[in-house]
Amino acid sequence: MAFSHYAHLVPLLKYPTEALPQQTAWAIKAFEEDHAEAAGHLKAFADMLPWGASVAGDACPLQDQEEIYTRSFEIQAITTLDLGYILFGDEYKRAEVLVNLNREHEQNGVDCGRELSDHLSNILALLSCSEDRDMLGDLVAMILAPAMRMMVGEFTPARIEAKEAVYRRHHKTLIDKDGVRSGMYGHVLNAVYCLLQKDFNFAEEEVIKDFSADFLSSISRELEIESEEEKPQGQFEPPVTNMPGTGSGCGSH
Repeated sequence: MAFSHYAHLVPLLKYPTEALPQQTAWAIKAFEEDHAEAAGHLKAFADMLPWGASVAGDACPLQDQEEIYTRSFEIQAITTLDLGYILFGDEYKRAEVLVNLNREHEQNGVDCGRELSDHLSNILALLSCSEDRDMLGDLVAMILAPAMRMMVGEFTPARIEAKEAVYRRHHKTLIDKDGVRSGMYGHVLNAVYCLLQKDFNFAEEEVIKDFSADFLSSISRELEIESEEEKPQGQFEPPVTNMPGTGSGCGSH
């Protein structure tokens, strides 16, 4: 099967288990000979795995990795793995994508588990087993490649720090995190993107929209709503005014 090698990446993008170090090692071995660049990204990911060097004191390595995964893709996420949401948000187009993907997954025996059909791990599983080259070509061109360009871009240090800055403005404390490992899943996403470029030979194009700006705005709105909901009902808060000689303490948005 022409694209069966994508199956090695599927477990790396699911919620981590104790098998993650071994799964990563198998993926590196599978790509070393013919896909050196992708293997290099996976080696960088493997070097950051906390197994044997816990980053959270008494916490076990698996718990460390679970927190990194959650911070990367779920709660207070750097990005999301739901590609339809990345491209279309909550618009009706995403619903159409989910319906079509559900049909393809069912026809190809892909078990989506607890994730939706547009989750990257499920799409890679479909890529690894489907024989419909035309469908896969359209899937990569219209969904996978443009979404991956956005996702990879979100894992640059500057983008990660921008999101952390948003959270710091709304919360006095943040979940402790390891600054070095906070972007480690970017290496897995880069590996996926390298393989897609090689296998489907698509041209680099500009990202279709500034996902980071939209995502940061969404985070800010959600945190503001959360803050309002936590206030006691009927509590009066006087407007904030700046006394002479003092700063506002926040920037314009």
